[in-house]
Amino acid sequence: MPTSTPRASWKADPNFRIDTPRLFLSHYSPDSTEDLEFVVRTLSSSGGNPLLFPGNGHIIPGASAIEEVEFLMRQRNDVQAAKFGYPGWFCITLKETGERIGICSLTIARPCPEELWWPAPDVGFTLLPGWRGKGYATEAAKAVMKYALEEHNVQEVIGLCEPDNAASCKALARLGFVQWGKGKIRMLKDFEMLVWGPPGRTSLEGFVGDDKVEITG
Repeated sequence: MPTSTPRASWKADPNFRIDTPRLFLSHYSPDSTEDLEFVVRTLSSSGGNPLLFPGNGHIIPGASAIEEVEFLMRQRNDVQAAKFGYPGWFCITLKETGERIGICSLTIARPCPEELWWPAPDVGFTLLPGWRGKGYATEAAKAVMKYALEEHNVQEVIGLCEPDNAASCKALARLGFVQWGKGKIRMLKDFEMLVWGPPGRTSLEGFVGDDKVEITG
């Protein structure tokens, strides 16, 4: 099993809430079966690289999807709480109906040696199929980044997405990110991803080295 590198024993706050015009964001708890099952269903419906779906042994060989997601959630929540003061994953819920529609993340931890982690958290978002293309991912990510900056002084955030994921590219561009190029990401076992940097940074130079990413285009 990968090392979780725990830094804190983080607990979900049932009263935590970030509001946006159409959504609210809340904590996921790794102690909640309902939360874990929802995350598994959402990630498995993402349409991305199937090797990254929970339950395929990419994270913990032989583990179930629930076991992998529980491990990831505990690791990312604990590491984020210790380093930045907030958890790694947030639940996206529609205000109008109270229906859960996806996940927004802002995390630095990965199930790999810590020396491969990037120096800033990366923002992520995955919505269930029926809720894509409506601007919800951008709305949620903008709110989470604003919260992290204002409440926890997180000054820089990066973005990573698969090269053929047009929707994620558009969302990252709307959030103000600058596309740095295509690279093989070491902490993601050399999966090729587009790398997006925060406004004001024009390249990877001086930010992250060849030991963490191999630029391919």
